[in-house]
Amino acid sequence: MPKNGNHTSSPGEGKDIGMRKFTRFSFVLLTFLVWQPLVLLAIFWLKIPLEIPTNFDFFGGITGYGEKTQLLILAAISLMIYVEHLLFVGLVPRKADTKGLISMRFSAVSDPSDVSRARSIIIGALTG
Repeated sequence: MPKNGNHTSSPGEGKDIGMRKFTRFSFVLLTFLVWQPLVLLAIFWLKIPLEIPTNFDFFGGITGYGEKTQLLILAAISLMIYVEHLLFVGLVPRKADTKGLISMRFSAVSDPSDVSRARSIIIGALTG
């Protein structure tokens, strides 16, 4: 605190602590969600039948079967997404003035009309 008793805080100063807690929570949650299926797959691999249902109709009926090795492909995809997440979190800077892969926040280089236009394009593509 300055000698004159006035405390000036920068905008968002109190948010930093909450954001770090949220980031830590999301990291732990993501780690759990990725590794849990891998561990369960390793534990129950011998009990999984050779052929498993892979396709279902609207009412829940089985319309296709596949080999249990397809579960390994799904596990590998989730592991690759996890590794990419860790890489990108390390590359993107935490503040707008920090040098890194992205040196400015999105809000610093865009205006509300850009955001609303992007939103309408995405909604239009999804509702097509």
